[in-house]
Amino acid sequence: MLLRIAVALLLLSWLPLLQADTSPIANSEPAEVAALRNDRSRSAESLLAQSERWGETAPTPVAAGWAKLAMGEFCDELEQPDRAYTLLNEAAAVAEAEGAKDLLMAANSRLSSMYANRGDTTRAATVLQAMENTARQSANAEWLALWAYNRGVLERKLGQFPESIAFFERSADTARRGGDALQQARALNALGLVLARTGKFADALARHNEALDLAKHTGDQGEIARTYRMLGFLHRNLDDEELAAQNIREALTHLGPRDVREGIALRGELSRSLLKMGKTEEAAHYGEEASEAAMSLGSPPNKVNSFTALSDVRLAQGRIDDADLWSRRAAEQFNSVAIRDQVQIHANRTRVAAARGDLASALAKRVPPSKERANSATKCSNAARSMSCLMSSSLLATRWRRWLRAKLSSNSTRPLRSTWLGAASLFLKAAWPRSAPSHRAPCSPATTRFRRYASHASACSASP
Repeated sequence: MLLRIAVALLLLSWLPLLQADTSPIANSEPAEVAALRNDRSRSAESLLAQSERWGETAPTPVAAGWAKLAMGEFCDELEQPDRAYTLLNEAAAVAEAEGAKDLLMAANSRLSSMYANRGDTTRAATVLQAMENTARQSANAEWLALWAYNRGVLERKLGQFPESIAFFERSADTARRGGDALQQARALNALGLVLARTGKFADALARHNEALDLAKHTGDQGEIARTYRMLGFLHRNLDDEELAAQNIREALTHLGPRDVREGIALRGELSRSLLKMGKTEEAAHYGEEASEAAMSLGSPPNKVNSFTALSDVRLAQGRIDDADLWSRRAAEQFNSVAIRDQVQIHANRTRVAAARGDLASALAKRVPPSKERANSATKCSNAARSMSCLMSSSLLATRWRRWLRAKLSSNSTRPLRSTWLGAASLFLKAAWPRSAPSHRAPCSPATTRFRRYASHASACSASP
């Protein structure tokens, strides 16, 4: 009896706290800062200057914290990571001191994204743990969806695809139940990307088409552009370069002045598709645009993507010295990118060395990975190098590539819990690309079956 009374009293003492945690969260963001952060019609430089001026006269510490958050986001877009880290951490500190949980979640979300994209998985995991604690204590659907999305990004960067898929699905479902259509679209696009990397192309297309509907409903041009980019990637995986180029061109029409890094990624990928279609000069144009922008405002993954794309174009043009220059510039980013980008660097270095007739030298050289990712990067690099040593002839390379692609395209339910298969497949496809056809070849049976699932005319028609 006494025990029951004690438990009842304990529950009653917790009741106010539980009610506070599950009550609606007040929005502490000043309207002026929200307008700046949501403005896609102006450049990040202009918005940074205005947020700095507004922050100098912010009426409260929380308002000043939001100004720091906005400045940190703009600095990140301008590829000023050190200043961005400082401002975002200062914003998080203000949020902690003032109890502004919405500011804390926003700051930690940006920090986790930056850490993950720059390969600092240890710090990313620490920030994500703080995000999870805040989201669960508040029982806020929007925050839980945001945390799950960022956790999925980290798992994807680590090559943990089954775990990444689970978190993206959780984010999409939570956002749907919470009525957050934009976050749902982001999660579905991220989910489609991972599904495509594991060979589940029809499932990936369905997620991207759903994301496109949601993005168009919200009117968010950035997410619409991102969705078309994902559709372009998907069709590139199926060797349908024409349809890939069509979707990427459509994505470019939805970009604004702030979408510099998205534009770099799109132009780099468009360059690759055009090169495979035999349109070398047009591929060079987009590769040069992407690389020029990446030199000043590109993130490390942006630089790897655009520099290796331009390097491949220079190889096709017979300009081997220029190809080697851009290949080396990409290699300088090795310690700042995830495993997939590291494999892309190795593959490009191998292609350049092969053009020089020095393949053995390329296979013997490797940029040492950062300490945080030594184990995973070494596993990936060693797998790629071991595979490349087996590829003594292009015929054998083709056979291995077909076998690996069949593995990735299967509908097996066994999770791909290691990164070696996907890494090796990417390496082989990049190191021994098929020659660009002089004319449009008939669709392969796999592509024909895949097209049956297409529902959007914009993704499947021949017109832009």
